[in-house]
Amino acid sequence: MRTNSSSSLRTAFQATRSFTSSAVPRSAAAAPTQLAHFTSNLRPRGQKGRLCDNFFISHRPLVRPRCNAYSTAAPAPSAVGGQEGDTQMRMLLVGCPGSGKGTQSTRLLNEYDITVIAAGDVLRSHIRRGTEIGKRADEVIKAGGLMPDEVMMELIGTEVEALGDRDWLLDGFPRTSGQAKMLDALLETKGKQLKAVVNLDVPEEVILDRILQRWTHVPSGRVYNLSFNPPKVAGKDDVTGEALVQREDDNAETFGKRLASFHKQTEPMLHHYRTKAEASTGVLDIDAKNTKASASTLGRGDELYVNLRGDESKQIWPHLFQIVSHRFPNLPKAKVKAA
Repeated sequence: MRTNSSSSLRTAFQATRSFTSSAVPRSAAAAPTQLAHFTSNLRPRGQKGRLCDNFFISHRPLVRPRCNAYSTAAPAPSAVGGQEGDTQMRMLLVGCPGSGKGTQSTRLLNEYDITVIAAGDVLRSHIRRGTEIGKRADEVIKAGGLMPDEVMMELIGTEVEALGDRDWLLDGFPRTSGQAKMLDALLETKGKQLKAVVNLDVPEEVILDRILQRWTHVPSGRVYNLSFNPPKVAGKDDVTGEALVQREDDNAETFGKRLASFHKQTEPMLHHYRTKAEASTGVLDIDAKNTKASASTLGRGDELYVNLRGDESKQIWPHLFQIVSHRFPNLPKAKVKAA
């Protein structure tokens, strides 16, 4: 049990509650009281992959440290990315709901021995298992809202701390400016600022069409699309042969709600990092639809904020792969393909 840690976190988060979405139902705000019951058992040991049904999967046992009290106070000025000689991958993959974050992070897992923390998979697993936090998350998602900042920071911040020096990628977190400031503050205390924030900039009408054709293998999190990534056998997972399902929130009405919530809550987070980059390293904006990946599209190689514009994952992937391989040349290669 981590009751004392959770209690100190809730106290520290009181100053950040103004960042919590007004669209979140009142019942969701009580979710932090349940955190001590599930965050202490998130990590099976000795496995590989994404945070999904089995939560955190790593290649070696990791000792979970006690959470620090995160603060949104502005960190002291320092170079973006951390100390000289620091080669650790610390990257965010962000974008509109349905923009392909899961697809791209899985492709990176197939190339590199890194850890991906996917916040959405964690929440959906809780919903499927009917946990207390899952019930609250289900209410929020169906209402088109976002989980309270303090809940998500407790969940994801603990995992980031536990990773130590391992190379990591956050998929779908942070989603608000409040979460971004909390994450920045946590990393600043360790002298390990973010190296890159990559935004998948995909037109909304393209995303809606993609969502309506999306089918998922729930146990593994594998995602198929009937247009450009169909299963080998209709309705069946390629690996296990088990049935595919369409997520309950994969419909036009729910997407509209999620999109409205994204514009209200997540765009300020993107603005936070873009502004931070413009004041320090600059921004790299790539037209992935009309430009092939080459040395000319790499920029200087240290821009904090990277915007990848395209209609399809296959347009964006070559640029993302080139950026990651160029900026993190020491990443270990994947030992096995991600499921």
